[in-house]
Amino acid sequence: MTDTWSRKLAAAVVVAAALAACSSSHDGLATTTVASESSSSTTSVVDGSTTTTTSAPPVTDAATVPVSATPAPATTTAGPRPGAVTIVSAGSSGGSGEIEVIWNAAVGAEIYRVYRATAVGGPFIIVATVNIVTGDATVHSGVVNVYGDSQNFWPRPYHGTGMSATFHYVELDIGGGPHIYYRVVAFNSNGHGPTGATVCAQIYSQPAC
Repeated sequence: MTDTWSRKLAAAVVVAAALAACSSSHDGLATTTVASESSSSTTSVVDGSTTTTTSAPPVTDAATVPVSATPAPATTTAGPRPGAVTIVSAGSSGGSGEIEVIWNAAVGAEIYRVYRATAVGGPFIIVATVNIVTGDATVHSGVVNVYGDSQNFWPRPYHGTGMSATFHYVELDIGGGPHIYYRVVAFNSNGHGPTGATVCAQIYSQPAC
């Protein structure tokens, strides 16, 4: 009898230990945590109840974000254009009907163009081009110089150098009125300068302008 009772008591102890272990295991499984892929939220299940905790998304350091900057377009600054030309005199240059136009050098000038009209308001046409870089002087088609329109040579177009130089243009009386009007414009590689004042040239034996 005693031996039987001892076995029952031992069995009861084993059962009690098993129940205690089961209870401890249940307590360990009572809470389940699930993390989302982005790790920005956490879901907890406790005794059948669900609790979700959301955390703020990770902050990216702005200093590490590359900035795409568009380079400023290259700018080109043009050089200065020449100054205005001042005509010193224009008028009769002899008893054969010659007309001479004299002007001073303009700052930055490389080429001068002489324009002529039979009226103060124009229209003006180009009658001569003087290139002080090459030393060439060209009388345009239809213009008669003092040596006649069949000649390629005409008087030296300028005297002196630099800003002290003076420039000369001589042509025969073209008719069309008692007065002829001239203007001279300077050019360089950056363009042309402002148009200078229009000057009236008195033709020989004609009334003054």
